[in-house]
Amino acid sequence: MFRKFLGEKIFCGLDIGAATLKGGIVKMQNSQGHELLAVEESLTRGFQNSSISNLSDFADCIQSAMTSLTKKAGVKLKGLHLGIGGSLVCDRQARAVIPLLEKGSKVITRHDAKKAMAQARLLGLKVDEEALHEFPQQFEIDGVNRASNPLGLYGRKLEVDLSLIVAHTTHLTNLMKAVNQVGYEVENIFWNTYAATEASLTAKMKTDGCVLINMGASASEVLIFTGGVLRLLCKIPLTGEYVTSRIVQDIGVTFDVAEDMKKSYGVGGSADEQKNEDLLVKKEDGYLSLKRGTLGQSIEPVITELVLRIEKAIRGSFYHQLKAGCRMIGGGSLLPGLLEMIERKVNLPVSMGQIHIQNSVLNNSAIFSAAVGLALLGSQRDFSYDLMSSNPQGWWRNLSGRLQELYQEYF
Repeated sequence: MFRKFLGEKIFCGLDIGAATLKGGIVKMQNSQGHELLAVEESLTRGFQNSSISNLSDFADCIQSAMTSLTKKAGVKLKGLHLGIGGSLVCDRQARAVIPLLEKGSKVITRHDAKKAMAQARLLGLKVDEEALHEFPQQFEIDGVNRASNPLGLYGRKLEVDLSLIVAHTTHLTNLMKAVNQVGYEVENIFWNTYAATEASLTAKMKTDGCVLINMGASASEVLIFTGGVLRLLCKIPLTGEYVTSRIVQDIGVTFDVAEDMKKSYGVGGSADEQKNEDLLVKKEDGYLSLKRGTLGQSIEPVITELVLRIEKAIRGSFYHQLKAGCRMIGGGSLLPGLLEMIERKVNLPVSMGQIHIQNSVLNNSAIFSAAVGLALLGSQRDFSYDLMSSNPQGWWRNLSGRLQELYQEYF
């Protein structure tokens, strides 16, 4: 029994994207960290405008992706960890204060902090919403002492500022039904961009201050971390799909052809010789000949506006704390020339996100970081995570700390 409990454990993440489903499977084994077993990407069907448009098609899509993924990994699974983003989620600020004692003061415990956050969450959520994540920004003790971690301090009342990532209950219920329909259980639902930080950013990077830019098909998001805490989320309504749609509108090609043109020629340059370069684009009924400058006239205004909005988000109050620079993920991050354009504008080092798993080499990490991150987050929610971590004393320190808190609370 104990051997089964402490043996290797498999976790699967499935990232629900507007254009594609991306899956990742990792293995967690005692004292050996995580191992990446497989990743998979397949076209999304039956899912449009952030809603399930056809349950049968969407369920078949999940079934196909999971069958291919588990076959690659050579494993069998019953549960998975789902990731959603874009317009399916929104962020909200909440604030609450709770009394600790009517008179005098007491040592603030983990229970007190959780109680304050629960109250803020209750006040910040609507009836038909569910919180996927909560990020405490700051605690305030008796209105005079501000702390990022109030545990162990004395106080009479405790106040908290909380950032919430929320989703509508109906969306979550329908997504779970689609997964259940093909024989899998949804163990957790996470915000996919935050999950990507688990794979693409190290704890040191989050502490030193860094930016994660997620260029998805239906959403572009900028996340800023300082002191190990998510400080800012900025959503930008300019996405990869929007760029492709502009090409369709301006040049008169199909969406698939426009997508290939965007990926092949990217942002483009402003030099005259580049503008006059002849492009031969393959279409279903032949070839289309046009100048690169014509494509640039369609793409560059959108990209320029996108980069300006990213710069505005980054050059805020946390700009001088971003010692670890920027990382880019998502399919849109592969657009040729975009990374260099952002780097010049924000005056910070910008690099493509890499998956930080030991002995794992993945050429297209920027695409699968969310799927792998979902599996990693799922493993952290598992009861055996502390016992199987590389630090065998971690679980004992947590237990002794809680016993000490209980003593302080009642004695």
